[in-house]
Parts: sequence; C-alpha cells; structure tokens
Amino acid sequence: MKASVLTRIQMKPYGAGGRNAPFTEDYCPDFVVSGQSERLQVRAIQCPGPVAPGEEAELVFSLMYHPQRDYSSLQVGVTFDVMEGFRVIATGRILAVHT
Repeated sequence: MKASVLTRIQMKPYGAGGRNAPFTEDYCPDFVVSGQSERLQVRAIQCPGPVAPGEEAELVFSLMYHPQRDYSSLQVGVTFDVMEGFRVIATGRILAVHT
C-alpha cells in the first residue's frame, strides 16, 4: 500500500473562499504544513462520501510522490492548509501516518 495519512479536514464555505462543489476520492489538492511554504501533493483515497464546502470530515490521502519526495513534515498532530492553486479551501490536522 502507498504511504498515506489519516486527516480531519474542515472545508471552508463557498462564500468564504472555499470550493463551489464537493469532492470525492481521487481529489488531488496540495497540503501546506502550517509555518512552511512547501506544497505536498496528495490524493484522496478514502472519503466518507462527497465532501462539500463547509463540511468537516475524516479522509485518507495517499502521499503521491513518496518516497521520492520528503513528506516527513506530515506528522501526527500537525496542522495544514488544503490548497487549490493559490487558494486555501480547507484546513486540517494529521491524525495518523501510514508509511
């Protein structure tokens, strides 16, 4: 199995800069760990169903380029922004790491 992280994310509402539509598995945003600028590419591999703007959910994301890229900043308890381009569409916390 590919390296992955279990997360809890809080989607921003559309009116506050969030997405205008829900996402499901295979969604590929970037994570940016709080206090850092490096973008880490991830892919949603387990969703509870469509995750809509304004919702909170637990999801599993695969670390798309592990081990070629360094994902060591994604540790349990770390907070991060979920990015689409230059827009923060959600915030999250790492609940578990599976490598």
